[in-house]
Amino acid sequence: MTSDAYIYGPSGPDWMNSTNGFNHSASFGWDGVGLRGHIFSNANNETVIISFKGTSPDPRDEGQANDRFNDNLFFSCCCADQRPDPYPYGPVCGCRSGTFQCNSTCLTQELSQTDRYYASALAVVDQVLKTYPDSIVWLIGHSLGGAIASLVGLTYDLPAVTFETPPEKLPSHRLGLLSPRKPPTWHFGNTADPIFMGACTGWSSSCALAGYAFESQCFTGRRCVYDTVNDMGWRVSIANHRINTVIQEVLLKYNTTPTCEFDDECVDCYNWNFTLSNDPPSPL
Repeated sequence: MTSDAYIYGPSGPDWMNSTNGFNHSASFGWDGVGLRGHIFSNANNETVIISFKGTSPDPRDEGQANDRFNDNLFFSCCCADQRPDPYPYGPVCGCRSGTFQCNSTCLTQELSQTDRYYASALAVVDQVLKTYPDSIVWLIGHSLGGAIASLVGLTYDLPAVTFETPPEKLPSHRLGLLSPRKPPTWHFGNTADPIFMGACTGWSSSCALAGYAFESQCFTGRRCVYDTVNDMGWRVSIANHRINTVIQEVLLKYNTTPTCEFDDECVDCYNWNFTLSNDPPSPL
């Protein structure tokens, strides 16, 4: 179902039918260039699963620019703005106030805007909860889609399962979603995926050269890590971030599920100074 979030619908040649009694019930976002995904339910609608699409890998996809925009808004320390010139992609908001100085209030406002993926996901989940008031609702997603599932899960106190998502505690904190209670969130990933491991960073990284400012390090919920580097001898590569690679070469190859653990000692953006202010964002 997580893989199917990248496919227009069940008629697509790459669609993978669920073997667990869940059927495709509805879709969202496919008539535009914003947040996309599908809704699945079992026979009696006892359980409903919302699957959010991650970043489109195909540059021909008209939605890829919006995906990248939300990636950089979610996972950079401050608007993807602390970069050397020239750079192929500019900042996504105007919250930086100086060198390693950023306005936290501004970031929260930017993340909460109605045309951002977080707000779009809230609308989707709200409608599903109204349509299926007696159902158990789960949220799932890969990469950016996993982060969205986690954020909305924290908002509605719904369980979320993610695959190879970038560390998403940073936007969770900025949206005021963190609480002392441990959330029902599980993040599955492998050690050969630098995006999941928070290692696809720096101006010369493959992610940065493709226009992505992945700077976050920390997760909410539990991390469930397959050690493909030591167990299988994999080399670290963004190719190991792909959902179909994960399904075929990780999930189906391992006989056991890794231990899922919280990491409460992690720190994001330690070298930045964040301040509160009611000043509006600077123009881009």
